[in-house]
Amino acid sequence: MTRKIFQHIIWTVVAVIFIVIGLFLTALYSHFETQINANLKEEADYIETAYEEEGVAYLAKLSVSDRITLISPQGEVLFDNRADSEEMENHLDREEIEEALNNTEGYGKRRSDTLGHDTLYYAKLLDDGNILRLASDEATVLALLLGMSSHLFWIILLAILIAYLMAKRASDKLISPINNMDIIKDKIAPYSELQPLVNRIQTQASTIDNQLSVLKQRSQEFLDITENMQEGLLVINKNAEVLSYNKSASSIFKTPPNLDKPSVYQFYHGAEFMDAVSKALKENKRTSQRLILDSRIYIAVINPVTVVTAIEGATILVRDVTEAEMQEKIRREFSANVSHELKTPLTSIVGFAEIMKNGLVDDGDVKEIANDIYTEAKHLINLINDIIHLSRIEDNNLEASKVEFVVSDVVERVFATLNIAAAKKNIKLIHERKDYVFKGVTGIFEEIIYNLCDNAIQYGRQDGFVKVEVKCDDDNLYITVEDNGIGIAPADQNRVFERFYSVDKSHSKKAGGTGLGLSIVKHGVILHGGTVELSSKLDVGSKFYLTFPLHNKASGIA
Repeated sequence: MTRKIFQHIIWTVVAVIFIVIGLFLTALYSHFETQINANLKEEADYIETAYEEEGVAYLAKLSVSDRITLISPQGEVLFDNRADSEEMENHLDREEIEEALNNTEGYGKRRSDTLGHDTLYYAKLLDDGNILRLASDEATVLALLLGMSSHLFWIILLAILIAYLMAKRASDKLISPINNMDIIKDKIAPYSELQPLVNRIQTQASTIDNQLSVLKQRSQEFLDITENMQEGLLVINKNAEVLSYNKSASSIFKTPPNLDKPSVYQFYHGAEFMDAVSKALKENKRTSQRLILDSRIYIAVINPVTVVTAIEGATILVRDVTEAEMQEKIRREFSANVSHELKTPLTSIVGFAEIMKNGLVDDGDVKEIANDIYTEAKHLINLINDIIHLSRIEDNNLEASKVEFVVSDVVERVFATLNIAAAKKNIKLIHERKDYVFKGVTGIFEEIIYNLCDNAIQYGRQDGFVKVEVKCDDDNLYITVEDNGIGIAPADQNRVFERFYSVDKSHSKKAGGTGLGLSIVKHGVILHGGTVELSSKLDVGSKFYLTFPLHNKASGIA
């Protein structure tokens, strides 16, 4: 321990030597600088006397080592013995010029843009109002110091070398036992003074290991949760830099992974979104913003994160609400359409009843009006039944009702039901039986085929045909319903699956249609995970292509 104290004393002595030498050099440097300023002042007084007699001509022929500059009261350089005065900038803002204008003389020190090194300046206000300024390079001061301190330099160098060798040997000897110690496993410290520290470090190491294990587990749990979220999650700091984001956020914003602290505005730079983020970070308020990306609709919820009372950042949760908004839009349209469609037959029924109530109907017309009331009431019942049926399909909770059935059996039952309607128009119903097995909701599947064939008959030509073709491969079941009826105009083809949409309202009403048939087809196909497509030409006919995935089908043929 004594040796260690002695070594510390040696180091302290060396440090004091350097401090004293530093202070000495600083004082010496200050002395030389003061001396140079005095020399500049003395030289300026000498030049001032000659200048008052000969003017600028004297300055031009004067040969001195210092730089001489003559400056007007407005800061314009009138003469300079080392630079072209016309190219020099205005000097009115120089500290020594301002001081000379105020106090007849001034001093300054700075780096000269013209000379490229630090310079000492002295400026004096002349009787004619101009300012005489002399400048001396500070390099001169450094040269004097270096010249005077050459012996001191070697002494310092030798002292540093001796101190280095002594310190190296001492530090190696002192530190070696500590370096060779395993501070976690070794219970005894190399120095008794270190034993309390070693004990504390080992206790803390054990605590830290336990905490790191818990943190690692929680971090992994958090990562697993966020990476499997359907919602996009971003964490930003108070500068709107993204600290982390999950895979969903990267997918939503089409952002390359592993960006290093990008701005959140690189993810989405809409003005309203930027305002919402800024408001959350500045005003500590939860905000939300509607975003549109690649025809999808999202809601970004921005929640500020505060530590004590300071806002340190925010979390941004981005949720896809496309389907929800579409459902809400469909619901509003459906409500409006239902109100309209129900109102029409009810209005007719009320109107006919009111006429009969007021005795305005002849006895011979009662049967005709009663028939109209019956027709409208039947249409109303059919409409309500279709609405209930469509709502049941849209519940999409019929998985337990799926059973295996032969597709051709369903087609033949539909044809048997529609035989009479087809016979009235001499329409031929065509189907080649193939015993493919499919797993689905039998009632809804039959409703799909029925509505397509019923529409084909209603809008078919006299002596026409309706053909149902069934095919199957390893992955899908394919059903084609074809007719040679009146066809559908291209402008209407994208809308025929909408609720209550009818190409020909008058014909639809005459045929007893509710405008929900193809909508039931569409939702029934979706319920089975399939797709429906339409191909049609006016006055040629229509084809509906149904495709159903067979992941739930029974293998083989019945």
